[in-house]
Amino acid sequence: MPPRCRALAALLSPSPGVPAQWNYNKEFRASPEFRARSFAREGSPPDAECISYTHDRDYEAVSGVQRPAPHLASSAWCPPPPAEY
Repeated sequence: MPPRCRALAALLSPSPGVPAQWNYNKEFRASPEFRARSFAREGSPPDAECISYTHDRDYEAVSGVQRPAPHLASSAWCPPPPAEY
C-alpha cells in the first residue's frame, strides 16, 4: 500500500491491525485522539491510486487532471502543509 494510503488508513483505524472504517462520525472527529493526530512528512510523491478529489489538496498536481467537482477543493485537507512532499 502506498505511503499516503497507509497513513490515512492508520489515522482512521480504530486500533492497530484493524482495517480503517471509512465513515463520518462527528463524535469521533471531535475527540482529542482525532484532533491530536499527526502526519509524518511524505518521503515521496503520493501514488495517483491513493488520491481523492474530495480530500487531497494536491489532487490536480498528482493526477494531472482537473478535480471533477472543483467546489470541493476548498475543503480538501490532506496532506496538511507540514506533511506534504
